[in-house]
Amino acid sequence: MAANISIIVDGVETPLSTIGRLKGHEGWGMAPIRRLSEAGPLQDGSTDRGYRLDPRIGKFVFKLDETELEDMYVQRAAIQNYFLPISTLQVKFVVGLITKVIDCKTMDLDLPWDVEKWAAQNFVVSLRCNDPTFYDPVGKSKVFVIGGGGNMMEVPTVIPMTVGASTIDVYETITILGNYKTYPHIRITGPITDPVITHMRLIKKLDFTGITIAAGNYYDIDLRYGYKTIVDSTGVNKLSELTADSDLTTFYLAAHPELSHGINPIHVTGTACTLATGVEFTWFDHFTGI
Repeated sequence: MAANISIIVDGVETPLSTIGRLKGHEGWGMAPIRRLSEAGPLQDGSTDRGYRLDPRIGKFVFKLDETELEDMYVQRAAIQNYFLPISTLQVKFVVGLITKVIDCKTMDLDLPWDVEKWAAQNFVVSLRCNDPTFYDPVGKSKVFVIGGGGNMMEVPTVIPMTVGASTIDVYETITILGNYKTYPHIRITGPITDPVITHMRLIKKLDFTGITIAAGNYYDIDLRYGYKTIVDSTGVNKLSELTADSDLTTFYLAAHPELSHGINPIHVTGTACTLATGVEFTWFDHFTGI
């Protein structure tokens, strides 16, 4: 089954067949792997210390078939507009029911000119993907809400109100369906005091002990590399409110086989909560290649 391939430029999707006749592509398989190792002064060989994924360079080879010279120049100009260096670009592969997308920037667009064969020109576009993993563009989410153990009561006043507090003390699992780890976005919605989010298998936590998030406010935690931010609903930086022993840089959701079947057990706690309180994870399933 052939893949349907398109590019999305500044939010507008265009099939590659619109750009030219696709002759081939490369660099879209397994993401480039760099093994990390170290060796002692008297050690034979080395000791493996894991790996990292390097940026990906993906290429497409096209052929242009135009019968008029003027049409060829018009087509060349149109092609360049798809791959401007300033543009935000995604490549989208669809195979059957499976859709995978990757974020890219234009690295090179080779538009050679053969005087003798100008009516049948080949050209290559090279795209750099700083994050070499693909992702399912349909995001997923899991919400942790108030649990048992509440001690709220209604006070019979002219305007009904509740006093006291309840707690969040919830264990849930998040299942990752991709084959590579993902760094989620987390929103903690108040009111809540001392919120703590713990990954029970990876032993990672995001701890806001001593902090109260007021009703109507929320904290957004962006765990992606290159971001690692915590801001409130007004955009104020709240990174300093995380405890020093928290794992902001290394908190992620693992895929199989790092965790069997991609099952991530998460524990969320907090006090002074109401029914408006919530902790929401959102993420995209990631894949190492096509």
